[in-house]
Amino acid sequence: PYTMHRKNFSFNLIKARLSETIIQQLFIQCGYSVFHYGMENAVPAIVGLLNNDNSEAALSIRQMPDFVIQSPDGQLYYLEVKYRARSPFKHAELKGHFPYQNAWFIVVTKNAFYCASYPEIAAQGYLPYEDAFRLENRPEFSLAPSSVAAFQEVSQRFFRAPSSLLGRGLPHLESKCPWCKFTPKVKCYGPTKHLPH
Repeated sequence: PYTMHRKNFSFNLIKARLSETIIQQLFIQCGYSVFHYGMENAVPAIVGLLNNDNSEAALSIRQMPDFVIQSPDGQLYYLEVKYRARSPFKHAELKGHFPYQNAWFIVVTKNAFYCASYPEIAAQGYLPYEDAFRLENRPEFSLAPSSVAAFQEVSQRFFRAPSSLLGRGLPHLESKCPWCKFTPKVKCYGPTKHLPH
């Protein structure tokens, strides 16, 4: 059966994939080569099966970064992409010994992309949502601010959608009416055919 746990996992997976795709296309547009590297590409058949598995093997697989990227001048980087609606990405989420200590992390939020290296996150305890950590301000990648802004706009189209679409499951009859902001007692057909409550 399609349980609440499975529904939440599915929506979280969709948001994660959206975030990864947005960041992947941003780097490609800026002249980088981007190669898939993470768990879902190495062992796609077991995505979701490792969620509650805390064995050493499962942990190693989950810790694989999403991408290996190569800059236009040939520099290689491990890159892990996360989505966060509100809370920061914390170092404690990297359970156990994290083997990719030269990896970079990008957190996609509703308002901006933030970026930090593993040592920075380990030192701070989390990835700070500060201007110095905004992706367009990181000199290591030299991404054009206009390109970052364009992909942030794309991201906002998805992640600023109603929570019923991207956080609480599918819309249902009890959701608030988008035209009058009240819960309708009858079906609403939009602003031109809005039936009275």
